[in-house]
Amino acid sequence: SFGRPESGPALLAVVRAIFGNSNEEIEVTALHMTVGSDVNPILVERYSQEGFNPILEEAKQLQIPIRTEYRITDNAGQEIVDITNTNRYDFLLVGAGLSIMKQDLFKRNWQIKPHFSWLVGLLQKIGNSFFLYPGNLLNDKTRVFIEQTKSSVGIFIDHGFKSISNMLVLLYLPDDVHLLQCAQTVLENNPEARSVILDVNGLITKNPAVIKNIRHFSDRFENRVTLLHKKRITADILNKQDFMLISYASWDAVSSEYKNAMEKIPSTLIIREKQL
Repeated sequence: SFGRPESGPALLAVVRAIFGNSNEEIEVTALHMTVGSDVNPILVERYSQEGFNPILEEAKQLQIPIRTEYRITDNAGQEIVDITNTNRYDFLLVGAGLSIMKQDLFKRNWQIKPHFSWLVGLLQKIGNSFFLYPGNLLNDKTRVFIEQTKSSVGIFIDHGFKSISNMLVLLYLPDDVHLLQCAQTVLENNPEARSVILDVNGLITKNPAVIKNIRHFSDRFENRVTLLHKKRITADILNKQDFMLISYASWDAVSSEYKNAMEKIPSTLIIREKQL
């Protein structure tokens, strides 16, 4: 039930970029939701078919097996939370960004077996005020996913995402070191990609756990990793990248402090790691 069917393939491309060369079997389940229980039954089959066509085509090109599931609901946000928790998904991915402003609300669900399961939802809302400013990105509906789901949560901001060539990993808090695991998978699955690790608070020089993980990460990928020590986040740094990884806690901290710079972010994945 996604209002713009052509937006779905971008999320599938993100999944491909992160897990595309995994040795695990990949099975994707797309959950297509129509918001509104008063939908004319005559139109249901048409909505379902038209909504799934782009993502089925993308799945075919990427050679990712996919099955589809269609639902009608009055509360898509709560439905996503319930589905995530009931099916014990490992990761909930919610897509949002300036490129989908002025669109309808729609959700999508993916499942990757046997060790990774994803629920992918793409949120859209009619109006000019949707996610115009970094601080407004995590609105009340998005925070419901973060607060109520038992899985890890990712929020994807699509600024014309195609592939990953230059990835920025923002280390702002000590716990951000968990981002390196995702960054490692991205570099493994994208042999031409390079990564810049931006250290704003000097963690690479004074935090033993961060130092150890950074050393291992840099040694593994040698000339493909650049360590950047800066005291501030600037638009110039962000403009040079086409993909950014940042933790939810760090986004909460920097979106206001560096408001002007953060308006220049590339396609970005904000991650809230599951609390064990």
